[in-house]
Order: sequence, then structure tokens, then C-alpha cells
Amino acid sequence: NNVGGIAGITTIGLTYSVNYGNVSGASNVGGIVGSNTGALLQNVSNVGTINGSGSNVGGIIGLHTSTGSLSLALNTGVVTGGSVVGSLVGSQTTSATTVNSFWDTDSSLLNASGGVGSNTGGIFIATPGCFSGTCTNGGTGTNLSAQGTYTGVGFAFGSDISWRIIAGNT
Repeated sequence: NNVGGIAGITTIGLTYSVNYGNVSGASNVGGIVGSNTGALLQNVSNVGTINGSGSNVGGIIGLHTSTGSLSLALNTGVVTGGSVVGSLVGSQTTSATTVNSFWDTDSSLLNASGGVGSNTGGIFIATPGCFSGTCTNGGTGTNLSAQGTYTGVGFAFGSDISWRIIAGNT
């Protein structure tokens, strides 16, 4: 339980982090954090395969609670689990927020309604899409390989910061 590609449990902020590895566990499993309680996660990305045999499995966060905040996140990894599975967040509680984030419906195998497995009233504003722009798994058609997709919601690009679009590679 509480397994993440970067941290199992976090109560402090985490920024500019990427997980490339595969992550597996029982419940509260995430590509970046297994369980987030009140921390800000910003500018984070997962490309690894995430698998949980139990509940609360997410590409970025497994269990997102308290006043936790997720923004400027991207998941392109496959996410599978027993129950309560989301491409970005497995389970999100009332006071947690997820905004300005994206997931690839084709590579994550979770369609346009699969961004969060369960949301009990928290703010969830995220966009499904795909890198081809022609989504085969129910995405919105948002082209995730276009830099303009991200700049309007606060992603910063350049050679000295974390986000880059490299034609033919991302």
C-alpha cells in the first residue's frame, strides 16, 4: 500500500518530477505519489506503467486527499487496477483539487471519462487527448504533441525548464 514512482506518501510539495519506471502495489498506487495528503504537486509527469491489485490507482496520484493540489501534470503511461482507477488520479476527496492537467487516452488505455476513478466533490479540471490528435480510445481530439495545448493553462516551455516539445519524439 501507498506506493509511488517518486514517493509512497507525501504531505509536502513536490515539483518538476518525472517517473519513467513501472510501479506496482496493492492500494493507493500512483506514478508519482501513492497517497497525497495536503501537498502541492506541480509540473509532474508519468510515462511508466502503473498497476495496482486493489483500489485507488492513478497515473499521477493513487489517493488524493485533504487540501492536496495537483496542477500542470501529464500522464502517458498505462494505468490498470482492481477498482477506482484513473489516468491522473485514482480517488480524489472533497477538498482536493486537480487542474490544468492532461492524459493520453490512447497510451493510458483510459478513455475520456477516465481521468479520475472516483471524485467525491473535489475540483477536477483536466483534458483527455492523444499525441496523434486523432484519438482511438475516446479522447477529445486534443493534440498532446502541440505546444499550444499546454501554454494556455500555465505550462512553461524553454531550454532551461522542464517542459519541452521535440517534434517526432514526444
